[in-house]
Amino acid sequence: MHFQGTSMFILSKKLKLLKRTIKSFSRENYSDLERRVSEASKILISCQNNFLMAHSPQLVALEKRAHSKWLELALAEERFLAQRARISWLAHGDCNSSFFHKMVASRRAGNQIHYLIDPSGRRIETQVDIAAHCVDFYTSLLGGNTQPLDQSDIDLISSLVPFKCTEEVRSLLSAAVTPDEIKAEIFSLPLNKSPGPDGYSSEFLKASWNIIGQEVTSTILEFFSSGQILKQWNSTTITFVPKKVNANQIKDFRPIS
Repeated sequence: MHFQGTSMFILSKKLKLLKRTIKSFSRENYSDLERRVSEASKILISCQNNFLMAHSPQLVALEKRAHSKWLELALAEERFLAQRARISWLAHGDCNSSFFHKMVASRRAGNQIHYLIDPSGRRIETQVDIAAHCVDFYTSLLGGNTQPLDQSDIDLISSLVPFKCTEEVRSLLSAAVTPDEIKAEIFSLPLNKSPGPDGYSSEFLKASWNIIGQEVTSTILEFFSSGQILKQWNSTTITFVPKKVNANQIKDFRPIS
């Protein structure tokens, strides 16, 4: 399918279109993983029992296929649960699904904000009201769009704050970003992390770089040259980290993205 527009717009449209195919593939092959793994395990055990009772090339082939299918699903389930449990220090090896299930449940119980107290002392309990309260708080705190500084203001600030960068550092800061730097940064992203709002993880970018690398690079270079970014890309998922035990006011949480 052909799209017209900026590099950012074209890549955004392609990724959005690709997401439908990925969701369909995932639904057909990896939905309800726990049940699929259990069924694949039963089939594998049955094949192994049959092979023990009667050796034949056909039974060997069936056992290999059953083992391959079970292993594929088991590893997919483990990676999925590991990502949700946010466990990065446990290497792949023995199946850790039970451990990950417990970690996911523990994180859900500990990470949910059950209620907040507003400045008037009113208790806010529904998730909709809590979300609205958070938005109102940070909208008030951060304010709206600011007007650009006049040159006189810039000159005044420059006279008060001496410029400390050397010429060499200044040249590095103002140098154009290169495609090699973009690729190096993307490939340095950590693995096994939850994706952003667009749903694409660092694993996807690295695994498909030979296909999408050129378009991703062009899009990033376009951003640095224009200073503009699509509204749908200028978003992130905010997590509120409590600053103290039993935090119950929005000011008691530190937002991170």
